[in-house]
Amino acid sequence: PKWKEVKPTPVNPPLEWTAEESQRGYIAFPVDYMEQIVPNYVPSRRAVGKPLTALATPDEFEPATFCLLARRELGIVIVELSDFVGETGQGRIARENVSVGTVRCWSQRVSGWGGNGEYQVVPEMIEPPVGRACRLEAGQLKQWWLTVYVPPDTPAGRYRMSLTVRPEKAPPTVVEWRLLVLPFQLSRPSDKHWGTWLDSFPPVGSLW
Repeated sequence: PKWKEVKPTPVNPPLEWTAEESQRGYIAFPVDYMEQIVPNYVPSRRAVGKPLTALATPDEFEPATFCLLARRELGIVIVELSDFVGETGQGRIARENVSVGTVRCWSQRVSGWGGNGEYQVVPEMIEPPVGRACRLEAGQLKQWWLTVYVPPDTPAGRYRMSLTVRPEKAPPTVVEWRLLVLPFQLSRPSDKHWGTWLDSFPPVGSLW
């Protein structure tokens, strides 16, 4: 088979590492969960070390994501969570309300069929952060995906959580997650329903 990988051109210029970052062996930076983070993604300098941010209403699920870019082998990486604590000292969202996963990339066909064509390596699924899924080799980038559920009785306000990143073969670092809880709840339309849909799944059939 003659398949050729097509790599998207990074928007940002190559990152110049500081002496401290090189000594630590990796950098952490937030990314928009709506952005497709491919293996050769290059972060902007201004994003490195910045906190994660999100806003949500009570009784809502809200995601936030961040990446690690390894300059050397990190081994298994563990992410530890604190609780979300309100800035005014009132209100708390327990860490048990946050799920953690890593984003897995794999090859997807861009053009061609059979033995010839082009493909890209793109993000495809969120998987539990265990074993291979949370191991980083030198030069590798990996995205973590966090989803917080805001309990219905959560007071409105600003909250902060500490994410402690602990690589097996490098020093730990702390990333902050800032969450704004809005003073209202979203309503669910009683006449609408949502779900996933595949064009090849019976009895819907195929579009082609």
